[in-house]
Amino acid sequence: MQSIRGMAGIMALVSTVSFGGGCANPPERARPSRTPQATAPPAPQAGPLGAKIRVQDGDAVVEVTVADLAQAPAAAGGAGAAEPLGVPVRATVTVHGLAGIYHVNASAFAARTAAADPLAAEPVPVPPGLPAADVRGGETVLGAVGFTVAPGEAIEEVLLQSGLRGRLATWTARPVRVTAGPASTPSQAPPLPSTAVLAPIAPTPRSAPAKVAPAVGATCDPAVDNHSTAAGGRPLKCRRVGASGPRWVASLPLLGTAQPDSACDPHVPGLKATPEGKDMFCVDAPGGPPLWRPAE
Repeated sequence: MQSIRGMAGIMALVSTVSFGGGCANPPERARPSRTPQATAPPAPQAGPLGAKIRVQDGDAVVEVTVADLAQAPAAAGGAGAAEPLGVPVRATVTVHGLAGIYHVNASAFAARTAAADPLAAEPVPVPPGLPAADVRGGETVLGAVGFTVAPGEAIEEVLLQSGLRGRLATWTARPVRVTAGPASTPSQAPPLPSTAVLAPIAPTPRSAPAKVAPAVGATCDPAVDNHSTAAGGRPLKCRRVGASGPRWVASLPLLGTAQPDSACDPHVPGLKATPEGKDMFCVDAPGGPPLWRPAE
């Protein structure tokens, strides 16, 4: 395998097949002779990335899926190359006849780039790899194969090829450029003119952390929060308890604010606060209705 040093990795998630001639022999062994067919072989199948394409090669019918290209970051400063990252995809092989055994190997795939050489993308091993194996009808193979391209080039097509029939299938994608950072989908919008000024992107506001409900007996600061509610809904008040300092203690519910000496209902349990935040209780006034009075 030719070194990929100095090149950025870009993945094509694939599985591959090549006919093995009816037994578990390597693909380079001669295949049994066949009676020449009068009709021309079917045209290569084509589809977008992610599509399952069904092709026939001799006695075998093969279903292959090539997923979207995944992009690896370019090397910093151009020295060395990032290791490709592979993602397995599934190929389902169905064989008709006794002579149908396929030898699975990554070498049946190629990538077409925008460079002058249409097959400049060189296959490289990508974990977990696409294992070489003899596959019988109904079996499934998982694996991946990667391609290296020079920084700035693009993979535009992934090809499945057969030594007997030539090209079997083509998956076409929008070009994926090799750039630093995570993979991204190229935009279809026309390029901006050189004089365009991009508006600044507003930062995403961060939500405030959720407030934790205090518990009875926990320390508190009356200058920060004089009343609160426990997790179970019990009203609490921050009071000084002996020499231990202020702590949350059980309290009547806080009903809001009111002016001192305003009328109140003694049958409704609770407290109200003055506009300055001082607690008031509903007390009986001599010779008149109950009134809100600040605590002494």
